[in-house]
Amino acid sequence: MVRTDFSLPFSITSAEVSWDDGGRVDTSVYEGLPISGLLRIEEKALCFQFRRTVSVSMTGWMRGERDTQPPEIEDACVPLDQIREGALKRSRWYTSRLTVHANDLRAFEQIPGGMGTRIVLRIAKEHADLAERFISRLHLKLSEDTLRHLDDDLD
Repeated sequence: MVRTDFSLPFSITSAEVSWDDGGRVDTSVYEGLPISGLLRIEEKALCFQFRRTVSVSMTGWMRGERDTQPPEIEDACVPLDQIREGALKRSRWYTSRLTVHANDLRAFEQIPGGMGTRIVLRIAKEHADLAERFISRLHLKLSEDTLRHLDDDLD
């Protein structure tokens, strides 16, 4: 059984989602960005808990258009049977990038920045070791689920 007692802090900005898989600029995914949140593995799902960052232009701020209410926290869970794999591109100097690939086009549609079958998460430098452990646990959990499905098919 995989331990699920930790969460991985992440953020998504427009820099991660500006290009689609064909190398074209995809502006449809900018809505609701940037966001910051926590990623965790549950029994049968990969769960995202996030808050949209509200930005006000300098002229809006000077006119008093600041929102005093913090944005609401949102939750979105993707079933593990829709997740294909996860990969971490670790950077020594900058933020690392964790990419999660899905088997279903609808997997990440609830999350701002989700593009089709993949989502790219920014991981702060101080959380890179945690991200490596997280990816290992995700792969272990995906393998356990695959074995469970194979065992169910044999019965």
